[in-house]
Order: sequence, then C-alpha cells, then structure tokens
Amino acid sequence: MLIDAASTTADYADALFAVLADHGTVSVCRAYADWTAPEAGDWWSAPLRQHGIQPHHHFGHDGDQRGLVALTVDAMDLARESAVDTVVIVGDLTSMHPLVARLNATGLKVLAFGTTDTPDDVRALSHEFVDLTSMATPGSGRHRA
Repeated sequence: MLIDAASTTADYADALFAVLADHGTVSVCRAYADWTAPEAGDWWSAPLRQHGIQPHHHFGHDGDQRGLVALTVDAMDLARESAVDTVVIVGDLTSMHPLVARLNATGLKVLAFGTTDTPDDVRALSHEFVDLTSMATPGSGRHRA
C-alpha cells in the first residue's frame, strides 16, 4: 500500500486496513509526505506506529509533488522487483492515470482509494475503486501486516 499522506487524512487508516484484510497480506506499506509539516506529523504519528506504515519523507517546496513522484517510482519498482500481485494506492488520484495504466500493463491489480473527484478514467482502470469519503472511520480495525 502506497499512501499519499499529504492528501489523505489518517482517520481512514483503520478502515483501510480493515478493507485490505479481506484482500490478503499487506507486505509493503509506505506513506509519503513532508513529515516536518504540522498537518502531517501530528495526526499520522499514531497510525504509522499502529499499522507499521513506513514513512517516506520529502521536503515540500511551494506545493510541489515530490511525494507523488516518489510514490510513482516506488510503485514501478514494486511492479518490477517484487512478488506482489496487487498495488494499493491511497490519496489524491487525480493525476494517477499513467501509473494505474502502467501497473495494469505489468499484470498487477490496482486497488485505488481516492476522493469523489477522482477522474472516471482512473476509476475505470482500477480493479477496485473505493471513495474514501464513503468509508467509515472506526476506532480500530483488523489487519494483517
């Protein structure tokens, strides 16, 4: 699971892992953000520890997308070098069409967790799309890590 933590609230972490428990084992779990930013560090610290999410830090600069670029590179590395059969992408999926298409071309399933404004083409390319705003945010969820 690759999380754009800069655009996703940590309130969904438990619900994400509860949904993914029905899909198998989460073997890679990374979250990308500028962890020095107050909006990222404070509310993500507990879920990072609780679920074993590996934080990947990228200093932000005037709204750039360094975290999304790192997420994309890591997704392609997983597709080539890992024994995963599914890639889960969480966050703002607005510009993820090329990544989802490429992951599909490698034979991987893509589970996408995004917002209501996720483009139809990204939704259509994903094997499963879940609107984060429709997910309950339970206090705790079961998961396999």
